[in-house]
Amino acid sequence: MAEKTILTLTILPEHLKRIISGEKKEEYRSASIHYAQLFGNRRKEGEFKGKFHIASFEYGISDEEKRAVLIKKGGQCDYKPIKQILFRAGYSLDKPFAVVNVKSIEINKFINKMPANLNPPKGSECFIIYISSVEETGNLDKLK
Repeated sequence: MAEKTILTLTILPEHLKRIISGEKKEEYRSASIHYAQLFGNRRKEGEFKGKFHIASFEYGISDEEKRAVLIKKGGQCDYKPIKQILFRAGYSLDKPFAVVNVKSIEINKFINKMPANLNPPKGSECFIIYISSVEETGNLDKLK
């Protein structure tokens, strides 16, 4: 039986509310080594599959355009099979949370199109978690 991979990440309460309501379908995380280790697979000790320059796409392009970029660069994104993420509004177990189903996780580069409510420097990269649905919620009485 395949092991289910679920990742726990902290999130601000206002973002958690927007995810639960269905308004927020993307969550952003910095393109740092920390998140590369959480999301990416390794080939061998110290080396990640899918280097950032290969796995990076311009934000807002279609899936077909992304495949063309990968073919052109001869690369392939290789992420852990994360199908669900538990977003928790704080660190203790009694804080509000939502378990979401993940459509995909990828690195995007912001060149021409910028996501709403985010103003990254032009050319910067970050991980984007694309959320397909909310599976479960809890402790919402503590959500302010």
